[in-house]
Amino acid sequence: MLTIVIATKNRSEYLDRLLKYYEAVQSPYQIMIGDSSTEEYIGNNRALVKNYAHSLRITHYELPGEDVARCHQLLSQKITTPYCACVADGAFLVLSGLKKAVAFLENNNEYSMAQGLGLLFSIDNTGPYGNIQTLGEYMSMPGSLEQQSASQRLIDHINHYTVTMYCVYRLNVWQKIWVFSHRQMELNFSGELLPCALSVLYGKVKKLDCLYIIRHMHSKRTSLLSGLDWLVSPDWRDSYLVFNEALVGELMKLESLSQQEAQVIVKKAFLAFVWATIQQDYSGQYQHYGVKDTLKRQLKGIPGMKKLVDGFRANLNARNHLALSSLLRQTSKHYEDFMPIYKIITKSSSVSS
Repeated sequence: MLTIVIATKNRSEYLDRLLKYYEAVQSPYQIMIGDSSTEEYIGNNRALVKNYAHSLRITHYELPGEDVARCHQLLSQKITTPYCACVADGAFLVLSGLKKAVAFLENNNEYSMAQGLGLLFSIDNTGPYGNIQTLGEYMSMPGSLEQQSASQRLIDHINHYTVTMYCVYRLNVWQKIWVFSHRQMELNFSGELLPCALSVLYGKVKKLDCLYIIRHMHSKRTSLLSGLDWLVSPDWRDSYLVFNEALVGELMKLESLSQQEAQVIVKKAFLAFVWATIQQDYSGQYQHYGVKDTLKRQLKGIPGMKKLVDGFRANLNARNHLALSSLLRQTSKHYEDFMPIYKIITKSSSVSS
């Protein structure tokens, strides 16, 4: 029914952790690994696949040197199930969330993708295992995209941009979004921005109220360029031209638009995205050197302020159903979904409620 696609590169220890999870929850789904690692890590991954072959349905494709976009394109043609979902080797797609997304798509033909709630965490070690240090909501998708037209969904998606790549997809949609991956593009465009933008053109997108994805912010993750560094990168212009060509062409086919009409829609959406990127870069890199930074220093000097702020944060987290303290309670509706992943990350056998 579903294939889980894992693109990996030189991170055998994280791949091992992810496969441990799917073995622990007895995943019934096909797992397809696209391995662009160097020879040493490919050898490690061969051994991993052999180790889990008795309990998981795994196919290991060795694709040394390929980037994530090309891996997804090549593997998309080998999938035989009606649905698929990709996950980074340092993240987890929750088994029950996958099942709920497939069930929703089975009963709602006008939707092409579905996913649920996301979490983002860090740990106190540099490797894959340790105590959870920070955990918060991962805004993989702020809400459903249920506009009737492809152009309306595209504008809303790019104006409130989030990564739709980790949804459960209908196979035919997944294959379409990687069609342009053979073109030379900068990784932000090829590996994320273009496939995510294309994905919302082919149908509505549903966000379900269930735990779906848990991502690890670790030191070995692939970092994409951001802000001004991205906008002035050498391949930006040529990559944008491919991005524009792809979206304009698809809008013309899907909505019978003229090239000029489709061009106006894509330009309008992308300008909003670029503006948000510049604002985010400014806010993150420079704004803190001004009044905000001075105010923080002054507040730190007030006796008892730290204790007051810490108490406020603790109360806020206690009210948050996705806070770690909430998820570790047996009364949490996400407890049974979260605990297998928590136990693997922390290597703990039990947790008190």
